[in-house]
Amino acid sequence: MPAGVNGIELLRYFRQPETAFGKSIQRNWQFMGLFIFNPLKGISVGGVVEFPPIIQPFHLLDVSIPTYEFDKVTMKYGQVPRSFPVLDFKGFTFEITLEEDESGTVEYFINWNQRNIIDEEGYYNPPNKVKLKAFVVEVQDKTGVPVIYYMFHDIFYLGANTANYTYTGNESIKRSINFGCDRISTVFTKQNVVSQAANLVKGLFG
Repeated sequence: MPAGVNGIELLRYFRQPETAFGKSIQRNWQFMGLFIFNPLKGISVGGVVEFPPIIQPFHLLDVSIPTYEFDKVTMKYGQVPRSFPVLDFKGFTFEITLEEDESGTVEYFINWNQRNIIDEEGYYNPPNKVKLKAFVVEVQDKTGVPVIYYMFHDIFYLGANTANYTYTGNESIKRSINFGCDRISTVFTKQNVVSQAANLVKGLFG
């Protein structure tokens, strides 16, 4: 490393503004999640249509974002090994944690999803019927400007942890719910702007 470069990097770390490519951090609580589905599309239970509850952003406490994983495969050409990645994909599973309210919204949401999979006579509903349109996570910077959008498409309920009530505690009821999906799309709002600016400069001086 050339002399003085380390000092310059330290200045970037401590003093250079974030807007001038100085150091910044993404806060793990700076996000918002929202279910996208038709609230008027209910399920028929005993001749009565039951509609899903509206999960508000304030119900959501945390969410895990899965990603693609790869296996390493090694082949030998004579005595020389060559390794390469191979996609290991069986669909995505992501987990959210919801905080219950005094209306039982979260418990009803879990129960509604379960009954949406198997009808009152014990038969499975068609696969496309049990899926919700999407779950969207918006990640924001410290000023509330969107940084990344994660969009989980055609999600379906897989399970939830048990509800624990006790006389020895004083906490809220929290439910961790697992959903599955086959496709996630991302929109990088800030990075796309940087990329567009870089391409513009390249076009002017390249």
